[in-house]
Amino acid sequence: MRRARWFTGSVAVAASAVLLSAVFSGPARAETLFGDNFDDGNADGWSRNGGAWSVAGGIYQQTTAGGNARALAGATSWTDYTVQARVNTTGTAGVAARATSTSQYYTLVVTGAGTAQLQRVSGGTATALGTATVGAGTWRTLALTVRGATLTGHVNGTQVLQATDSTFTSGRIGLVTAGTSAGFDDVAVNTTAPGPGPSAPSTSPTPPPRAAARSPARPPASRPAPPAARAARPSRWTPPPSCSPRSPHPAR
Repeated sequence: MRRARWFTGSVAVAASAVLLSAVFSGPARAETLFGDNFDDGNADGWSRNGGAWSVAGGIYQQTTAGGNARALAGATSWTDYTVQARVNTTGTAGVAARATSTSQYYTLVVTGAGTAQLQRVSGGTATALGTATVGAGTWRTLALTVRGATLTGHVNGTQVLQATDSTFTSGRIGLVTAGTSAGFDDVAVNTTAPGPGPSAPSTSPTPPPRAAARSPARPPASRPAPPAARAARPSRWTPPPSCSPRSPHPAR
């Protein structure tokens, strides 16, 4: 079944989406641009050049054993992404990225000699950008990542090659064979993730909140002692010696 996602909208909407994503989301995630597992029995959306292509049993097959054959899909505007597919071959076959035509693209192929190779195909001529030994096999999962000028090749989930080339900056994805037949399945195109996703939540219990430390209580401010009571002063007045005290009431 083929799945494709196309993006439209005004610059203002795109800018708002970027702003909201920056504010509310975590690290960016990979997004699926295209997928086809051929379970629907057809290869609608693919353009072919060379070879004999058909879908049988949920497998996209190229059955011609001679010459070069290519099947392309997707959009010419795609820039940084990973194209992945399961590939069954005993010869040379693989996946392509940033294809601007059937003779201009990058490719990651496996060969009958048990090697994997990153190639730049320009004008139909292949130039090897890197080669690694991967051993013999039939069904293998190939993934080619193009990000900026960096090309990275994975075989069965293991990175085996990396090279730098800036000839092609955007283009479609493809399936390719060279002088051999091959079968392809589970094609997927994802945007390249810029960074790791959020870490898994911790399963350890959360410690209780620590009480805030209190500063030591201050001793009460000392007050000045009240002034000592003044001693009673003796009266300065004394009756004159010639006078005697009067009775408060006169005698009758």
